[in-house]
Amino acid sequence: AAINSLVRILNVGQWKDLVQDAEQTNAEANEEDSSQVRSNKDYYFYQNRWGSYECRLCKTMHENEGQYRAHSKSQQHQDNLAGMKRYGAQSSDTQGSKSLLELFNIEGSSSISTIKDLLRPRVFVSEIEHHSNLLPWREAGCEIITIRANASGQVCLTDLSQKLQANSLYQIKIGSFAAASNITGILSDVAAITKLLKSHNALACFDYATAAPYVKINMNPVDSQGNIIP
Repeated sequence: AAINSLVRILNVGQWKDLVQDAEQTNAEANEEDSSQVRSNKDYYFYQNRWGSYECRLCKTMHENEGQYRAHSKSQQHQDNLAGMKRYGAQSSDTQGSKSLLELFNIEGSSSISTIKDLLRPRVFVSEIEHHSNLLPWREAGCEIITIRANASGQVCLTDLSQKLQANSLYQIKIGSFAAASNITGILSDVAAITKLLKSHNALACFDYATAAPYVKINMNPVDSQGNIIP
């Protein structure tokens, strides 16, 4: 439930990819006026898993498609569309993408060639995650990156470090790990993982569903020297 809530906040907060194509919803659109809203030219229309409708551009939620259609004609939406068009973010045009890549100072990167790549969150998970810590991220359109376990069955910090470095240019990085395995009971090194994630400007999230009844949850963990991890 906590992860689902976080993903919903991320979606509304424009963390989710702003330019994901809406073709999946087009197949379900039978009425002509509905298909016009859901056409592949409307990059910001999205029906989430809760049945609400989102405008990814304006970061607004709508109870039904009619409200979204009304919003899409509003001055707020039109102003935001004009702003995005200036940077070419709504276009597949190479020059348009280049302008925003330059804005983020990552021009020339071989790993990021489009705005879609730039804005798609990278979520780092372990091999022991419960599906409840995977499904919401997948449904949110995130790129899931699995970190292997070390010889002790814990998250391999070396592998995590390497994959964080390999994804350093991406704007949104999130570590989402189980605090303990619900199969083996092995505890994750929350403090070490948190410190490593934050050193790469990544968010640190932990699933305590298994461990919560048995361990103390510390929202301000300390490192091996006793220093609070900022």
